[in-house]
Amino acid sequence: MKLKYKFSLPSVIQAVIIACLIVYLAIQGNNQLNNLKSKTAAVNSATDYVHSIAGNSDRFFLGEINQSEFENHLNRAVSSLNNQVAFDGTLLIKEMGSINEMIKSAHVLQNENESVIGKIMELTEHSISQSAGYINQTATNLVDPEKRKQVSDLERLVIIGASINSSANLRIQTLAYQMLKDFSIKDKLLDFLDQGIANATKDAKDLEGTPYQVMALAAVDANKSIKELTLNYINNVEAETELRKQIAAKEDVMLEKLNEVSVSVIDSTFGDIYGLGLFLFSTLILITIVIVVLGLFFTRLVTLPLLNLRNLVTSVVKKGDFSQRIKVNQKDEIGEMAFAFNTLMGALEQTIAEVNDVMGAVAAGDFTLEVVSEQKGDLDRLKGNINRSIDLLGNTIAQVDSASEQVDAGTKQLTQSAQALASGATEQAASLEEISSTTGIIDSRTRTNSDNAEQARQITNQTLGIVKNGNRKMNEMLSSMKKINDTSSNVSKVIKVIDEIAFQTNLLALNAAVEAARAGKYGKGFAVVAEEVRNLAGRSAEAAKSTTELIETSIKEVESGVTNSDQTAEALAEITNTVEKINDLIGEIAEASREQTTGIDEINRGLTQVNEVVQHNSSISEETASSSDQLSAQASELRNLIGKFKLKTRPAHSLDLVEDEPSDQFYLEHQD
Repeated sequence: MKLKYKFSLPSVIQAVIIACLIVYLAIQGNNQLNNLKSKTAAVNSATDYVHSIAGNSDRFFLGEINQSEFENHLNRAVSSLNNQVAFDGTLLIKEMGSINEMIKSAHVLQNENESVIGKIMELTEHSISQSAGYINQTATNLVDPEKRKQVSDLERLVIIGASINSSANLRIQTLAYQMLKDFSIKDKLLDFLDQGIANATKDAKDLEGTPYQVMALAAVDANKSIKELTLNYINNVEAETELRKQIAAKEDVMLEKLNEVSVSVIDSTFGDIYGLGLFLFSTLILITIVIVVLGLFFTRLVTLPLLNLRNLVTSVVKKGDFSQRIKVNQKDEIGEMAFAFNTLMGALEQTIAEVNDVMGAVAAGDFTLEVVSEQKGDLDRLKGNINRSIDLLGNTIAQVDSASEQVDAGTKQLTQSAQALASGATEQAASLEEISSTTGIIDSRTRTNSDNAEQARQITNQTLGIVKNGNRKMNEMLSSMKKINDTSSNVSKVIKVIDEIAFQTNLLALNAAVEAARAGKYGKGFAVVAEEVRNLAGRSAEAAKSTTELIETSIKEVESGVTNSDQTAEALAEITNTVEKINDLIGEIAEASREQTTGIDEINRGLTQVNEVVQHNSSISEETASSSDQLSAQASELRNLIGKFKLKTRPAHSLDLVEDEPSDQFYLEHQD
């Protein structure tokens, strides 16, 4: 791996992890907010229901709605609480049930009060009618001149008392109606009743021993009954008021519970958000530590080889030992630098060793040796100076000339071979690039097939779920149709009962007609009624017969529908089994595609390595060809320089080289 990739790897890892954390934080935060919204909506909906129940309870006590309407609204609220899952609504449902029972009790109290008011009106009307009857009777006697003298003073006083009693009863009715609107009138009504009871009791005592004492005692009993009914009404109203207070208290309890639930939901959500932030903070710290450790690790990978290289160079400078090498197994720039350094040290060592050998031979009087290795720069100039010095020292110029000719021929042949090798390596590299591109396309298509297989597997899973759901719905429909069949059978039985009743009614109508005929003219009206009843019974029997035929037809259609539903359910079951088999096959295809993708990845890596080796060989071949050209030119120049010397004799060439083309075998060996 290159150094730039090593140094950028921690930053890339950090960026990827932070991006993943941001996405995770966004998803979790969105989930928390959605959860908070759903729970808050549920709490708000429950609060609206509680406020609505409070408003409807007030409307009930005001008489705007009845108990059945209130119960329907409360049942909707209870159903909504049972269906929501945002919080535990058991307490709310229990309190709503208690409120419903209180409303029922209040409804009973209201019905009792209506009955009480009715009874009070009946008692007062009865008392007024009695007083009016006595007053009319006495007034009739007073109007008649013959009976006027028979009316005693006591009767006249009783008339006045009856009139007062009627006025008192009218006053009781008025106060009773006023009490319905203003409950504070109850004290005035009770005081008036107490006064009426006292007056009636006094009148009964004054009329003791007279025939009119019964009327006074009846007034006392009536007033006492009215007072008892009034007290009952007052107790019911007070009980109803207490129920309203209890309902209001329970509504406050439910609102307080909803407030607690709302606070709990908010606290829970913010607690989750705090935990999420703490997780993010801890993760960032851990990522920072990991990145620092990776940075130190990669820094050590760089600094340690450089320190070894510095120590080795220092040792070479101090000791002059060019046989030392640095050992680095890295394949980055540092590894390339170490390889170049080792190459340089090898070249220096080889050159110095060769120079020492040649100069040792020259010192021993042997001028047959020379520096022949390929060199560049200062080493190349050193090599030329040494070789020229050797050439100028002795009678080996002829041999040097022969050697230079051989070198010239050999370099030309080497140049041709190197060029052929470079051309073959280039063609190999191009072929490998095409193969790599082809395998890349195959890899892409294999991955696409794998993804498509996975998507197909997901779709079949969804299809399987849909088919199973349809099978379940079909079973439910089958059960419903069976219930309809049973219900139709029961209806048919009821129609038969109606038919029998119509038959019995027809018989009764016939009997009634016979009896009416026996009664003669007195039974004509009854005969008409009996005839109408008979006609009605006939129409009922005909309708029952038609209804029976329709029901039987419906039963047959339902039975046919049940049969079709059974067949449809069996077909859905077969579809479910088929989809499951298809899902299993697609899963096997997806697994095979993944295995193919893995194999193609391994082939790509192998081709990449081979391509790198071929590119490297091609570069070396081109460098060899270039070096051979340079060496050939230098050999020609050397022959020209040697040709300047004048020699007595020039030895014959000991070796003739023919500039032949490189053989196919040579090309194939290098190509291999």
